[in-house]
Amino acid sequence: HVYMSDDNDDDVLPVPKIPFSLLAQDNAEAVQHLVHSIQHDAFVVVSVQPEQAAMLAHTTSTARAFFLGTSQEDKDSTKVLFPEVGQSLGLAGYNRVTKAKEVYRVRQGPFQ
Repeated sequence: HVYMSDDNDDDVLPVPKIPFSLLAQDNAEAVQHLVHSIQHDAFVVVSVQPEQAAMLAHTTSTARAFFLGTSQEDKDSTKVLFPEVGQSLGLAGYNRVTKAKEVYRVRQGPFQ
């Protein structure tokens, strides 16, 4: 899980935050912190600027509209399977992982 945070919630989330701006620049230390946090804590807090927070809020509302307002048939129609390395298949688009978890995977290519 990745939690987005502005700089006003230090009392609520008293854990180290990774600035999104450093991740966007592929800062090695920030990327290493992100990987370590996810591997060891199963979550990370990423701090964002107001314009990034607005973009994420828009993305969240769009995702909610898709997952809550789209028919199952239309969601399923976005699913794309493609060959990966070896015998495995890659997945992009909609997938219902469990009864409690739906995802929409976006990939730029088969080697992500």
